[in-house]
Amino acid sequence: HLQGVTFVATQTDELTLSELKKNLGRQDMGAQEAGRLRNSKTKWLLFQQCFKGWQNMRALAEESTGSLEEFLSRGDHPSIFCTSSHDYQKLTHLLSQSEDGPPKLWESLEDTEIP
Repeated sequence: HLQGVTFVATQTDELTLSELKKNLGRQDMGAQEAGRLRNSKTKWLLFQQCFKGWQNMRALAEESTGSLEEFLSRGDHPSIFCTSSHDYQKLTHLLSQSEDGPPKLWESLEDTEIP
């Protein structure tokens, strides 16, 4: 079961805005919106790969490949987080903003995806 699997993409506060805009095919966004879109796309791609892998495992077991709805309803999908530890540490004052500077990208703890 993939429900016990967790993917953690790190350093989401690191980005080069011009490169990210080019890669995303969008020029009309700021850094936070670009970061959120990148994280969302990363999660979606990982989710799709897990779904396809689940379907392949079912096919090898000579079962029907299963639908996306079945995959979701069974809870077999992994947890996926795109985290930002430096911004988290700055927002929680574990790092000094006066010495280390303000958070690079995220303004809220929720955006860092660290519980």
